[in-house]
Amino acid sequence: MKRSIFLLTALTASLAAHADSYRLAYSKTENVEVFIDHASGQAWCSPDLALRFVYGSEPAKGSIERLMPKLGGLLASQCSEATRIHWQSTDTQGKLYGHGDTAKASAWALTSGAATDVTAPASVIEKSPALPQEATVAAQPQPPTTEEHSIANAPAALPEEPDKEAAMPVSAVNTQQAALPIFEVSGWRPELAHEGRIKADFLTDFRDQQGCVFRLPAQQDANAHYLSAQSKGIGCSADGFAEGNGKISLVRSDGKKQSEYKGFFHKGLLFNSKAPDLPFIGFDNEHNGLYLLDSDADNKLYVIWQIPYQSYFGAWNAQHPNALIVTENKELFRQLSSIQAVIDRTTQHLDQMGIRAASFDLLAVRDLKKATEKSLAWNTHERREDYWLYQTSISYNKRGGFWHFNPNHSTNYLFRWEERQARRQAEVEAARKREMQHRLEQAGYEAQRQLIKYEELRREALEHPAQLVARQVNDVSYRPGANSGYSSMMQGGSAKVSLIAHLDGKSGESWRLDYPYEAELSVPDGIAVDEGWYFIQGKETLDSEKQDEQDLPLARIEAATVMACKNKGCGELSDPLTLMRLALNDPQWSPDEARETVNKAWPGKQQESR
Repeated sequence: MKRSIFLLTALTASLAAHADSYRLAYSKTENVEVFIDHASGQAWCSPDLALRFVYGSEPAKGSIERLMPKLGGLLASQCSEATRIHWQSTDTQGKLYGHGDTAKASAWALTSGAATDVTAPASVIEKSPALPQEATVAAQPQPPTTEEHSIANAPAALPEEPDKEAAMPVSAVNTQQAALPIFEVSGWRPELAHEGRIKADFLTDFRDQQGCVFRLPAQQDANAHYLSAQSKGIGCSADGFAEGNGKISLVRSDGKKQSEYKGFFHKGLLFNSKAPDLPFIGFDNEHNGLYLLDSDADNKLYVIWQIPYQSYFGAWNAQHPNALIVTENKELFRQLSSIQAVIDRTTQHLDQMGIRAASFDLLAVRDLKKATEKSLAWNTHERREDYWLYQTSISYNKRGGFWHFNPNHSTNYLFRWEERQARRQAEVEAARKREMQHRLEQAGYEAQRQLIKYEELRREALEHPAQLVARQVNDVSYRPGANSGYSSMMQGGSAKVSLIAHLDGKSGESWRLDYPYEAELSVPDGIAVDEGWYFIQGKETLDSEKQDEQDLPLARIEAATVMACKNKGCGELSDPLTLMRLALNDPQWSPDEARETVNKAWPGKQQESR
């Protein structure tokens, strides 16, 4: 180990004579200067950087891990093309403390297995709540080999954060961000895509004089093949899409400029300022760009960085972004402490990725598809706001160097939704009770009518019992030489009858009647009959192929109701209870049950038994 350190130190010393250094930053808390070593005569910014930490004292534990996310944010603004870093840490005399590698793809997390600070090995950096930044520290004397730069390139003072862990239900941010976990939330899961290759029917691809692809909102028309794209100040990314700040003009073959687009191009898309370098997951139904900022598998939570689309300019507004929190864990937005924790986690990821916005709106939802569905905007039964959880605005205090929001200027849709659900449930319960009462009253009215009829039958049974029995019989009418029920039956018609009849035996599948006249009877399936007296209701027809004893067409009765009589001639038809049961076709009907039905409908109006 000593030999390898000695060789590395010697190699560094030999290269120093042929290289320059750019002083990138200085941290007072860590007591360290950060330099970028590069070849003489070449720009310090390149895809591969050699970073050197020079400590004024013994490095504190985890120093490199704490510094890398902040340096990543600094590089995002000063050297966006940087993708890989090899670093080493030394004291002012060149004593080596540690070395290793990191990459932009892993959010500048130290590569697993790389040697870290000898005095401060750390695999995981715990969350430190952000405090106001220090004022910029005056530059310390630089080594003779350091390049002279203008004020614009002066070393940046890194924001300092004391080690103080805040209690929070949401998982603390790990600045060693690895690949974000992907999981499903309410049937939705993000699919990583490429801005230049994702299908978007509102965009048209154009190629400039370099062959770079621009994805513009210009619509194809009959003259589209006469258009050519001419750009200025814009280059191509490695995959062939427009990248950089400049403009592109669409010019017709006759030389007339049709349209012009100016701004920052990233992966072929146009932004009004530099776009964040985050995983792209697509467009929403309003063409806003969606980028995956963070995910928390424990809380089933995604943080999506939403860049609004401005159709008038045909560009995405990276200066006024929004944050979408997608989670099924609605309890995160019930208490202020957990709300603050979610916001802290979001802003810490913005800091570590070097994304800075003066302010942004945050909307938490429990179902991304329904929460952004246009068709639910004015739906009275189901609104998209029913799937929102919390909405607020978050601002960055430049003087203090911290993010903040005001709960009193925020909207908690979780409580609104629960209040609405409670009202809905109360309305459903009230409607159920009204429907039940309506049914009880309908049954009550019917029971009242039955009781009135029953009382009429009782009076008639006492006063005119013979008439009461006779009134139950309804036979076919017959008038010689005139239209009658019998003449209609002779022509193939039918007639409804109610008869007191006597069955004296079977005739094939039918029963034979010998009273009140000869006829054959068919009874419904499931009804058992035998010889004796019956009260029959049904439909009567004449059989033209079969005659009775008087050589007349034989009457056939298809019974609907068959009631066996206990007395000869069905004398019990003078009983009001029997008649009511027969009329209602309900052998279990009783006046007491009818009165109970009325009492259920109107409990205050008790019906007395008689």
